Amino acid sequence: AQSVDLPIGGSVVVTENGLGLNVTTELVWVKVDWAQGIATGDVDEWDEGNNTGSVNVSNQPPVVEWIPQGTAPDFSVGADCNAVVAPSAFYVSAEDPDLDELIVTIDPAGPFGLGNHTVTVTVSDGQESLSEDYSFTVVDTTDPVLSVPAGATLECPADTSVAANGTATATDNCSVTVTFVDEVTATCGSTQTIARTWTATDGSGNAVSGVQVIEVIDTTNPVLAGVPADATVECDSVPVAAAVTVTDNCDAPTLVFNEVRTDGDCPSNYTLTRTWTATDACGNLTSATQVVTVQDTTAPAPIVIDLRDIAPNETPITFTTASSDNCGGVVMTITSVTRHKVKSKGKSAGKITFLDEKSGSKSKSLPAIVID
Repeated sequence: AQSVDLPIGGSVVVTENGLGLNVTTELVWVKVDWAQGIATGDVDEWDEGNNTGSVNVSNQPPVVEWIPQGTAPDFSVGADCNAVVAPSAFYVSAEDPDLDELIVTIDPAGPFGLGNHTVTVTVSDGQESLSEDYSFTVVDTTDPVLSVPAGATLECPADTSVAANGTATATDNCSVTVTFVDEVTATCGSTQTIARTWTATDGSGNAVSGVQVIEVIDTTNPVLAGVPADATVECDSVPVAAAVTVTDNCDAPTLVFNEVRTDGDCPSNYTLTRTWTATDACGNLTSATQVVTVQDTTAPAPIVIDLRDIAPNETPITFTTASSDNCGGVVMTITSVTRHKVKSKGKSAGKITFLDEKSGSKSKSLPAIVID
């Protein structure tokens, strides 16, 4: 069989089995099937001589199986945040009994942005048409794409701001906003760990998150100031411990002072080891030491002896001494006492020997001493 399109008021020659038939139509966009010398429709005239005839054909409307109302699917947006909706989404099948080519349209044609829309879908064979109205929703179900800055390890004190450590960026087929929330965990002193959670959210509520970790550490020792140099001093000039101060990059450290004495060969010869130790909250510490060497190189000062209530020729002689030495600790040893008369009555003179613990024996001749 053959199918041909007949224009308005036109004619066509259909050949079947070598025979020709000239068919004229009075209607629009019809198809004539020729089979075994018979044309579909009503044959008004037939000329056996030249195998021509006149055919009147009636049009049949399209047959459409629409989807039920209220069951139109949601349509997802594309890369430009719009959805392209095909009219075929609203019917199961559509055909034309006359085998006419169907024209299917949707009004408005789109594309369609996010939200609710109503369209009219029309199926036409060129002469007759069928239409249905449908409502549907355009949605965005695609998550944004988020790029999170790299984490960082910073020495205290540190700038943990977004400006200093980077901002997350995001892309989306529709609009997108980027926010962050910090979760801060304190460690030692002023150090901390920051878990900065970045979240990208589009206009439809699709969201994706990523975490940037910023760690603030303290590996720097405190700094001592005012620690004096080692010194060697006389025993009567031992300096007091210096007022050492301490600073730290991150917090207020503790400062501990300790002094250890190491004795030498006599009580006035010794060393003082003075140590200052500063420790910050993270355990970083700094120590400094001053060694003070103390010595006695000065002989004792002259000695004054008062003899009180001493009877003549009394042995032993009892008296009180008032000695003077820069380091103290004078040891008095009387090795001999010699008395002799002097010109003034009631006076006597003598000589004693005393021993300084450092300087050794010293002798002193006594001036005339009044004896009561």
